[in-house]
Amino acid sequence: MHPLQKENKHSRELGRPYAAVQVEHINKVLVVIPGSVSILKEETKITKLPSAYPVVDSEGYLIKPSGQFYITTETFDPYHMVIDLQLEHK
Repeated sequence: MHPLQKENKHSRELGRPYAAVQVEHINKVLVVIPGSVSILKEETKITKLPSAYPVVDSEGYLIKPSGQFYITTETFDPYHMVIDLQLEHK
């Protein structure tokens, strides 16, 4: 089950290619898998990651976003993709 399935989050398309990391969902914590950087396609569906789901490195250290963390919505537990999205203000 996707970690946000019960929270009924709305998703949107990413809109452009974007770098992401793969994470493993373990007990409401998202653990980054070392060496898992990839590029998401522009049509990838994402939603804002609630603060109740911390992102940590493989050693358990908290990773803070420079913008806002978003998670893919069409992936299956326990693996998902996370991006640190910088929202552009016009």
